[in-house]
Order: sequence, then C-alpha cells, then structure tokens
Amino acid sequence: MQLVGRRGKGEEQLAQWNAQDALVLKWVALRIGGLLPTHARCAHLKGHGGAGSRAAGCQGTGEWRV
Repeated sequence: MQLVGRRGKGEEQLAQWNAQDALVLKWVALRIGGLLPTHARCAHLKGHGGAGSRAAGCQGTGEWRV
C-alpha cells in the first residue's frame, strides 16, 4: 500500500494498493464474504435487484436524470 496525495494541513491522503495487495484482499474477501453481515439495501449483491432496480427507483424522485 502506498499513500498518495498532499501532506499539507487539512489535505487528504489516499491509499493506493499495488497488484499483489489487491489480489490478497480479493482472496480474503471471497473467503470471508459469506460470514459477514449484509445490508438489505446493498444493490450490488446477488439477489438484491442490481443497479437497474436502484435506477428505476430513483427515476420518480428526481434523483436520477437521463
């Protein structure tokens, strides 16, 4: 992991993962994914409707503009 960004007062630094770190994190996430709790409104999870249903829900509220 490498921190990138400015180090001035009030400036935010971001963490940038290298390819090896990202691969290990992905493997760990896949191994423990079934053990972690999930929120009912997480549209990115299988069986939760996906992005299409989330976009359809926003169209009537004015939050989604085409």
